[in-house]
Amino acid sequence: MIGHSWHFTPHISPLLLAGLVSVLLGIYAWRRRSTTGATAFTLLTLTVAIWSFGYVLEIASGDRAVKIFWAKVQYFGITGTPLAWLAFALQFTNREKWLTRRNIALFAVIPLLTIPIVWTTEWHGLLWSRIDFDPQAPFEPLKLSYGLWFWVNWLFANVMLIIGSGLLINMFLRAPRLYRMQTGLLLLVALAPWLGNAIYVLGFAPLTNFDLTPVGFALSTLLVAWSLFQFKLLDIVPVARSAVVEVMGDGVLVIDNQRRIVDLNPVAQLILGHNASQVVGRTIDQGLATWPELYHYLVDMLPLTEAQTELTQAQPGRSPNYFDVHLSPLRDRRRQVTGWLIVLHDITERKQAEQALRESEGKFRILAETTTAAIMIHKGSKILYVNPAAERISGFSRTELLRMDFWQLVHPDFQELVRFRSTERLEGKAHPAHYEIKFLAKSGAELWGEITVGRIEFEGGPAVLGTIFDVTERNRAKEALVMARDEALQASHFKSELLAKVSHELRTPLNAILGYSELIESGAFGPVTDQQREALSYVIQSTDYLTEIVSELLEQAQLEASTLKLQLSTFAPREILDTTTDKMNVLAQAKQLTLTAEIAPNLPPSLCGDKKRLQQILLNLVGNAIKFTEQGDIRIYFYCPTPAHWAMQVTDTGPGIPPEAQARIFDSFWQVDGSITRRHDGTGLGLSIVKQLTELMQGQITVDSEVGRGTTFTVTFPADQSVS
Repeated sequence: MIGHSWHFTPHISPLLLAGLVSVLLGIYAWRRRSTTGATAFTLLTLTVAIWSFGYVLEIASGDRAVKIFWAKVQYFGITGTPLAWLAFALQFTNREKWLTRRNIALFAVIPLLTIPIVWTTEWHGLLWSRIDFDPQAPFEPLKLSYGLWFWVNWLFANVMLIIGSGLLINMFLRAPRLYRMQTGLLLLVALAPWLGNAIYVLGFAPLTNFDLTPVGFALSTLLVAWSLFQFKLLDIVPVARSAVVEVMGDGVLVIDNQRRIVDLNPVAQLILGHNASQVVGRTIDQGLATWPELYHYLVDMLPLTEAQTELTQAQPGRSPNYFDVHLSPLRDRRRQVTGWLIVLHDITERKQAEQALRESEGKFRILAETTTAAIMIHKGSKILYVNPAAERISGFSRTELLRMDFWQLVHPDFQELVRFRSTERLEGKAHPAHYEIKFLAKSGAELWGEITVGRIEFEGGPAVLGTIFDVTERNRAKEALVMARDEALQASHFKSELLAKVSHELRTPLNAILGYSELIESGAFGPVTDQQREALSYVIQSTDYLTEIVSELLEQAQLEASTLKLQLSTFAPREILDTTTDKMNVLAQAKQLTLTAEIAPNLPPSLCGDKKRLQQILLNLVGNAIKFTEQGDIRIYFYCPTPAHWAMQVTDTGPGIPPEAQARIFDSFWQVDGSITRRHDGTGLGLSIVKQLTELMQGQITVDSEVGRGTTFTVTFPADQSVS
């Protein structure tokens, strides 16, 4: 292989991209291998990289023997990819118990047999019955006729794909609506390369003897990078939520820092009288309209870090329900509050029990014998009364409880607290107390009890009444939820780091692809035919578009991680306006649009701000206006709406934005037309970045649009700019 010729061809560009992205994703996944699915994901990216780079060397080689060598090397990736995919699907769907040594060995039989068959195929023809070359194609690709074992291996690979995809489809159907997008995206990631492989193997490829599979992997790896940012692909939340939150006996609501309900479990849906689709995404004043007392409490308490209270829920024509409401903050890796967790524990039974106890001792006995709460009456260490629930929860019989020392039931860590509270109640110094303690069951297990302690007259004297609810499972569920949240935050941090690093690292190879393509197009390496020039023009356009996507992804990652800093200086608004019109006039004239710009007389000649970011905002808005306007004009207007503010306004005569789309137009990765056949390209990040930059500069952006009449974007900034 030493000394033979190598040839560059545009066909290798997507293959190099697939291999590069796979390596970068693999490195980051390995560094975070404690995350669910990361280990198998690392193996998957490694096999894809071997496949992609092997195919690059096969295409680029000018020697036929070397081409065959690299075609065989690819089989280390080709045979390993289906196994790695299945392992990833098993880990991601929480079925790791299937990955036993026996099963792994069974699945590896076909790949292990395929490798020696590949390297000896010239002797027996089991994999390739005939090896020819296509001299008519640009890079003289291999022209292979397949033997029996090729179809055995191909069938095995597709069975692995179907099994893994089936697991994801099953998870997709069972997953809550909030988590279906990331599972569906995985299915798309899986299908892209294998669809390309099927087209190639069955002879339907648009380019003869050019394998589309690695090209499919290029698309898949970019989708994975995006999904790590947008949908937290390796996040543990869907599995943990299904295992913990869905089965909790308490109602659970999650509210983001914009006071919108983003999740609630079935019990919470039952309490509020609405299903998830009716309240998820709505603000608390809309979602909690049926429970105004809870809404007003949250309005007062949300700025706090921790709060707990008891609230009453009115029931038309029925007795009210009572709930213990616990409010806890959710924090990101920088310890900033990103939302709140509200746990609603129904204490109606306890409240009814307490009310009945106050009314009469006779009613108390009837209710105490039937309630699910454990009730004990004691004075000092002597137990005077226990109900059946106390027997069931503690494991001791009534006879055993009445004979034993009360303090044998209380965990040593809580005995001092219980003595103090009991003494207070006996002496009549305080109202009934509500708190949690650990108590000991007959089996030796440590259980958590939610206890209310009060004073009661019993058998002619004062005694301490304890009403206890067993909340052991609830506390375990809360601990599991906190653990799942912490792991999710870790995965989110991994995602942000990964996206920033991958986006940054992609710029160098993309610039190289662009530079060499432009040199070839200019004739620096020899004459270029019209057909070649047309192909190079397509490569350059595609690379420019991909570079723009990578830049937007990197900027989005910096904004999310709060690492983007403003560079404040004095600037002239006229310079920003002139630069924009100079750059955009060519695009406007190409579509026969009129681009006008005007500065109001009341605008100061100089202002303070980040000139580069202001220019970026204006170019984005004007570029969008030109892109979506087919006829008419675009107008830029700088003015001062108030003495303390100045504004940039961009107005077009385009198709307008529907009212239902205006509420989401600034969301990341969202577009008015999100179909794959949409007319205009884009990632859906432009307006999101504009909004985030505007808010970073203490400004505000608004949109005024009417379908068929055009759109106006207005961005307002403080005249005296400063960093918050």
